[in-house]
Amino acid sequence: MGNRTVLIVGDSTLQQVAVTLINMIITWGGSCADQITFAKSYFLTFKKWGEKKRNIVEYVEDINPDIVVFSAGAHLHDFGDMYSVMENLRKLFPSMRENVLQNSNKNITLVWKTQNPGHVTCDSYKEPQTQYTLAKPEMDNYCWNLHPSFDELSRNYSSIMNYQVIFVSLF
Repeated sequence: MGNRTVLIVGDSTLQQVAVTLINMIITWGGSCADQITFAKSYFLTFKKWGEKKRNIVEYVEDINPDIVVFSAGAHLHDFGDMYSVMENLRKLFPSMRENVLQNSNKNITLVWKTQNPGHVTCDSYKEPQTQYTLAKPEMDNYCWNLHPSFDELSRNYSSIMNYQVIFVSLF
């Protein structure tokens, strides 16, 4: 990593990624764990109702990272929500990139993380699941069935918005 910094911004699934990465660095004797920052933003481009947390652009402008890993989806409940997030990012990213370049003279690297796999009865498991299948939508309280569609949409936007994709999903 050198002297680069990483901002991981998103929902609770990104918080899990950030904590895991920091713990792995520390456990394996690395010295760059303090160069990683997590910022919670469920929907990336707008605040959750009543939420005091900020959006991705505000975090990037304050923290000024070299690399931003971001995602949304686990708290979205229909495809229109995800489409809205992606369209808002598409509108915000050009000026965000320009501001970072202008203020710090660096090109920011953007990386989308696909959705963590989940399953209908995830709240009752105490160990890793050995087999994964999507349930019928009417049984899916957590909208896991939508995640493959969310991932496909995010991959389609990656070429439009010039970001990389880290694949962690099963599909």
